[in-house]
Amino acid sequence: MTCVAMRQKYTGASRWSGLARVSTGTLLLFCLALGPSLTDRAAGHAMAAQKKFRIVYVNPLPDTPDWGRSGRYLQQAAGTLGYQATVVGPSTFDIPAMVSDLQAAIATNPDVIMTCACAKGAFDAVLQKARKSGIVVVTIAADSSPSSRDVFLGTNYQKLGSDAAKQLIKKMGGSARIGIVQTDGTTQNQVEEIQAFKAALQSSPNMKVVAAVYDNSDAAVAATKMSEMFTAHPDINVIWTVEGAAPGAIESVLKQAGKKPGEVTVLAIDLQVPTKQAIQDGWIWKTAYQQFFDATPLGAKCAIDIKLGKKLASTSIDTGTLFISKDNIPTSLPPKDGRLPTSIC
Repeated sequence: MTCVAMRQKYTGASRWSGLARVSTGTLLLFCLALGPSLTDRAAGHAMAAQKKFRIVYVNPLPDTPDWGRSGRYLQQAAGTLGYQATVVGPSTFDIPAMVSDLQAAIATNPDVIMTCACAKGAFDAVLQKARKSGIVVVTIAADSSPSSRDVFLGTNYQKLGSDAAKQLIKKMGGSARIGIVQTDGTTQNQVEEIQAFKAALQSSPNMKVVAAVYDNSDAAVAATKMSEMFTAHPDINVIWTVEGAAPGAIESVLKQAGKKPGEVTVLAIDLQVPTKQAIQDGWIWKTAYQQFFDATPLGAKCAIDIKLGKKLASTSIDTGTLFISKDNIPTSLPPKDGRLPTSIC
């Protein structure tokens, strides 16, 4: 899932609201979760900065669970890393609103702008404007053109698709009838994942994709579409979801189809509360947890390094994916076994 993976209606804070303060204990635990490479150098990094850098994060869905976490993590690390953070974003998925927020952010002349470039090409012009104004641009989860940003942090989607196929080939012994649930046919990261997935399946000709449905990243739509998919293809024994809302509908759909836990192998994506519960109850086999939601403090640190004239080891950072099953469900987020590439910045 990227920006469109939780296209659900929410009510919540105003679009230019800051995020609540957290306790010192919470901040310490969060910094420890980032790993020693980032934590151990944080205080010195803040002192070297000699100022409080201003960061505006145009978040695609700040009121939703996963994207909301990414905003909170950015704010929680602000004092340690030496910046001030403002989080802004629409309550429903709205690219024009995000572009408008970016324009408004540029007008305030921050040091850094961070965003998810959700649709290919839609953010290039406004982000290029920001860079021409001397603002460092960080993209999270979905990238804009390299000329319109300074650094990208997100999933290697081709690797995710290929790894998902390899996991299922091993699990199913090289033979399966697969149904895919995706947002639509054009969301760029999902297109890349599915292409890589199908390419990896070519080594196992009995692993066949027999159906794909679009759910607009809406759990209610996903329930209807998956039910229709099972009616049309009752022999499906694998479901692969590439957006984060559909897993919340898995249990009801499988029960309606007369299935028992584990009878259909489900490989989901992300770790929202319903997904975690479905894993614990046996309805979902595994989920792919994308760590870009946890990477906003790392993105801030990379941006500050750039502002201080430092050259990054890479300007395109794979934040990695963890495959989570009943055996390794984290008790809290970010997962303690997460391995963000903190040595980059």
